[in-house]
Amino acid sequence: MTHRTHPIVLTGPAAAALHGLDGFVETIWPLRYACSSQGSGGSGVLTTRHWVDPVWFEDQPVAAVPLLLRHLNAFPEDLESYDDGMRPIDRVELAVEHARRLGHFVTVPRSSRGPGDQMLRTVRRLSGSEPPTESYAETNVLQWSRSVGLCPWRQVEVKIGGRRFRVDFGFPLQGGRRPLVVRPSDVLLCEVDSRTFHQDRFEQDYERRNAFDRAGFHHIELTPNEVSRHPQRAFASLTGALRKAGVR
Repeated sequence: MTHRTHPIVLTGPAAAALHGLDGFVETIWPLRYACSSQGSGGSGVLTTRHWVDPVWFEDQPVAAVPLLLRHLNAFPEDLESYDDGMRPIDRVELAVEHARRLGHFVTVPRSSRGPGDQMLRTVRRLSGSEPPTESYAETNVLQWSRSVGLCPWRQVEVKIGGRRFRVDFGFPLQGGRRPLVVRPSDVLLCEVDSRTFHQDRFEQDYERRNAFDRAGFHHIELTPNEVSRHPQRAFASLTGALRKAGVR
């Protein structure tokens, strides 16, 4: 499907699956297409004035990631009809966070009011100026944290004895914005420990925990399995750690 100068590209969830974005892989999605507003799309083809050159998968032009993100919810029924227990907004956030950590600049044109752009705008508002999560598991834990009324800082850097440690999340103990220098009285540090990334890191993880203890940081570890399979137990562990850190 092509036009002389403006190709019609695969976009939306099916394009996200080809790009391997979190939340959309290993699933068959409806085929949705888009083209430049200067092209000739035809009925059912999304058009945009903010065109991005496509990526080619074999002989198929596929929307580049910044463009396809705008179309993930362009047809809301695509996400709503796939019932695996995940909310459409959470699925879109998984893809957006994945795209951000791959280095894509994710923006929404101010003038656009379509359902895809509205969803993307909402998701970007959730992250604000915070850095992207670093894995599917971290995004899941972030979403779960918000569902229980907590909003952690992401990718928190602490300095201990001349070394810098970057921690997945930090739950603020006193509210307010993240300080330039994070101190033990500011935060409960939280690492998301999955078997995939931590199975062979016993010594490094042990050293990090000891460094946190020596510096007086309160810290907790959560696993993706515990959060997904035993959310109430995970919540009890987290709130208990917060109480221990002085949050009432």
